[in-house]
Amino acid sequence: MCPRAKPSEPSYSMRVAVEATGLAADTIRKWQLRHGAVEPGRTRGNSRRFSATDIRRLLMLKRLTERGHPIREVARLTVPELERMLAPAAAPGTAVEDDSRHFAALRAEYMGALGRYDLRAAADLLARAATLLRPADFALRVAAPLLREVGNRWADGRYGVAHEHALSAQLRGMLSLALHLRATQPGARRVLVATPEGHLHEFGALIGAILVSSHGLEPVYLGPDVPEADLAKAAEASRAALILLSVARSCPPEELGHLAGVLARLATRAPLWLGSPPGHPLSAAPGILAIHAFEDLDLALARLAASASASA
Repeated sequence: MCPRAKPSEPSYSMRVAVEATGLAADTIRKWQLRHGAVEPGRTRGNSRRFSATDIRRLLMLKRLTERGHPIREVARLTVPELERMLAPAAAPGTAVEDDSRHFAALRAEYMGALGRYDLRAAADLLARAATLLRPADFALRVAAPLLREVGNRWADGRYGVAHEHALSAQLRGMLSLALHLRATQPGARRVLVATPEGHLHEFGALIGAILVSSHGLEPVYLGPDVPEADLAKAAEASRAALILLSVARSCPPEELGHLAGVLARLATRAPLWLGSPPGHPLSAAPGILAIHAFEDLDLALARLAASASASA
């Protein structure tokens, strides 16, 4: 009898594994059959189903083979062993972990590659960070600061629209992967995450969904530009314990009035938190919790998760 993924454990098709890792399907099959690199489950039709751990292992193995390590020597190493091989070596006499300097160096290296349009090197840096870091660390300490820095450089003329578009294309893929590869425990409280209709900038919502997941809650991520009626239906159907919306841009007066009404109506269905820039007029809308920094959202979600555990 073929092994099968547990029903409660998310699993992914070969197509998803290929897209997530950049490996050819034939390579994945050979690494599995010849070297035991992963042990995917099987459907009743005998198709392979890969867990999030399988895909992360394949990503790390790909990085190591690109550095010249034969697959036969690394295929059966544990995840911690693979992480140690991929981690940058610490200088003698220094602490193993100097987070601030490490993340600042990573971001500086990425900005340099982006600035000279070496997009392959930039993408490789992001992929390595997304592979090695916890999703929340990648979102908070890599993705969010890079978005701010590129925005600042675009505003003062050092970078152009092309730089912003390149970063957006690369980050969107990495953040989406980080979100969808994280398993959620059955029965976790659900949090509906989106941007309201007319708001297309989704990075705040996407990072918010990753933070939701990092606290053991289940994000119901709808993406950008979702009409009120669909938000309301999704909140009801998913039995969302919380609605988390992101608004990144300023709004003309007529839109502000409309959105304030949307927020007020949605807040009658579930507690509503709004992520927005400091000073945004919607922050004063009644019945909502306004949040202006990802770090504050992280703390608020930690409290929500703790209260859910206490009441379980």
